[in-house]
Amino acid sequence: MLKPPRSRSGTAGTTEGATAQADTRCTWSTITINSGKGAEAPSAASGHKHDTGNHYVRYIAGDLVDWWADNNGGSDGDTWDSYYGTRKC
Repeated sequence: MLKPPRSRSGTAGTTEGATAQADTRCTWSTITINSGKGAEAPSAASGHKHDTGNHYVRYIAGDLVDWWADNNGGSDGDTWDSYYGTRKC
């Protein structure tokens, strides 16, 4: 599990209740991904939730954070997750 980065105030950043948009922020909390019917086994990830789906951190390299979309659902129960964006944090 990835540890959230420290904010300038020295506390771990978390985000709740965000709206869906190109959201590649520098803070996250622990979420569950792959929880839909027909998906692979659920697991914990560092990310954030939206009404329309979840985004999670897949890679961190130095100060670059790669976000992925949890493509969980649809007629087949699950589809491959997709790259969502990179943010310099």
